[in-house]
Amino acid sequence: MFLCVCVREKYTLEQDIRDAEEAIRHKSAEVQEMQNDLDRETASLQELEAQKQDAQDRLEEMDQQKHKLEDMLNEVRVKCQEESHMISTLQNQIHSQETDLQCQEEELIRAKADLGRLQQEENQLEQSLAAGKIQLETIIKSLKATQDEINQRLSSSSGN
Repeated sequence: MFLCVCVREKYTLEQDIRDAEEAIRHKSAEVQEMQNDLDRETASLQELEAQKQDAQDRLEEMDQQKHKLEDMLNEVRVKCQEESHMISTLQNQIHSQETDLQCQEEELIRAKADLGRLQQEENQLEQSLAAGKIQLETIIKSLKATQDEINQRLSSSSGN
């Protein structure tokens, strides 16, 4: 009977060992699965870190581009202000020249009007001069005729 108890105990112990080995295999499988999960998560984390680094690099590059664009924009603004100032100056010069031109045109119109009046006066004076010459010639002829008549009377009076 002692042998029977020993065999039973041995059998029970062997069963316990098999159960323990099975539990260990099961736990090992769980540990391995957890290790695989951890490896996958680690790989995912590394991939995310790499993506994060790429994103930061792109962000820094974009920041640099933004600064360059802001600098270019500021340069363009300064040039626009300079061009606006130059345009304003040119517009003022054009306005001033237009005003001067208008004044010169008004002076020219006045000068033409004066010239027209002077030409009209010259024509009147020429007409008056011509009329005066005709009148003078008439008077000279009349004087000459009178002188001739006087001379004839004097000659005829002296001959008598």
